[in-house]
Amino acid sequence: MLIHCAICGAPTAKHQPATLLSDPARELEVVIEHFATKWGPSRFTTGRAIDELRVANAGRCFFTTNDDDDEGRRATAYASDDTVPGADRYYIPVHDYCLSLTKRILASGHGRVRTMRQLWKVLRTRCLATVASGRTEPLAGTDAPDDYHLPPRADDESREDRWCTADAWDVPDLTAGVLAQMTPSRPPSLDGRQAEFRARFERLPQEMQDHILSFVFTEQHFPPDCTYLIPQGAWMNLLLQGQVVPYLWDLDRDEVEKKVAEGRERGVEWDFELLVRRLCQARSMADGAPLASMPAGLRNRQRVWKLVQDMYVGDFLPETPAAAAIPRYWDEDGNLQYPLVWIRR
Repeated sequence: MLIHCAICGAPTAKHQPATLLSDPARELEVVIEHFATKWGPSRFTTGRAIDELRVANAGRCFFTTNDDDDEGRRATAYASDDTVPGADRYYIPVHDYCLSLTKRILASGHGRVRTMRQLWKVLRTRCLATVASGRTEPLAGTDAPDDYHLPPRADDESREDRWCTADAWDVPDLTAGVLAQMTPSRPPSLDGRQAEFRARFERLPQEMQDHILSFVFTEQHFPPDCTYLIPQGAWMNLLLQGQVVPYLWDLDRDEVEKKVAEGRERGVEWDFELLVRRLCQARSMADGAPLASMPAGLRNRQRVWKLVQDMYVGDFLPETPAAAAIPRYWDEDGNLQYPLVWIRR
């Protein structure tokens, strides 16, 4: 039986390092107990952090710890485990690279989830929904058209060497892979007003250009069609600054500038606008898409970034009609709510 990462939905290979998340405060269990015995809203609060236990996949739903002094103790995924101190803990497995990437997303402010406790509530609530469907693992996300953002499960065993399982944090030759997608710029002829706008923009100081662009461009709903109203150098800066394409924070500026200089020597201006617009499209690296030849880890990074960015508490309903409605103890931002909301397929 394959064990899947609760963040990205892809399997963890046997012996692959991973992390088990757990809540030492047992917030969900405390809240459930409260509503089972009392009326009125829960006043539960905690300042305790979500625990992270470094493990390796031992197969058959088991993980073994990496600590030398633990003598390889076992923990069970998606369950409390009597063999581990703190037997009432519920353990949720995630890839190490998915956890590193998720923490960066939380810190960046992209998306609705901002803290590890909010992330825990998202994943733990999904567990409740999947148990109601007769499954043991939470789906990684919802609204994944054509199985792009959420890998299908039927052929997981044959997909372990596919890009959806590649390390999304440490991507070899990332900058070279991005620059390999560059094409020469072939802008259409601009009319008088367009040419005047571009000329006036180019005369502005760099600080003013950056300020203007910070209001115009965001990564959400970014149109794919090029206008060529802004110089390619401005698009290059947008790419390197990481505001428009935040998942490319580790591009090597020196490599990019070297590519530009080499093109200039040959009389070639690279089309950074086309590249940036493609990078901003959610499915631009899917099989058969314009950027499908990107490094496997980068393709997976874009996929995981989208999944985490779209997360919210209660974002997944049971796959099949449940026998009884499921209480949702938190609102979409992870705040305790009262009266309770009951959800069902």
